[in-house]
Amino acid sequence: MSDTVDIMARVVASKFKAKEGIDLTLDPLAFELVLKACAEVRPELERRKRASVVLPCITRTEKGYLHLDVMVFEGEIEGQLGSRTGREEGGR
Repeated sequence: MSDTVDIMARVVASKFKAKEGIDLTLDPLAFELVLKACAEVRPELERRKRASVVLPCITRTEKGYLHLDVMVFEGEIEGQLGSRTGREEGGR
């Protein structure tokens, strides 16, 4: 996966955690689904500057299944890409 898709998936997982209190990055299967969904909507993000990532039944709690429905914006991804690039350049 590209850096953009990885960052996009981490932004989506972060928003889901903020809303539901569950860190999808700790569940390899759930995070793989998030990565695949982000790869699929990446062209929409590039065209429209925003994209909706939707995954029904991404995880289950004692209350039932939780669905992921997160809007991600190009600026959020660019900001993360810029900070990642800055760390890589600074580390050389």
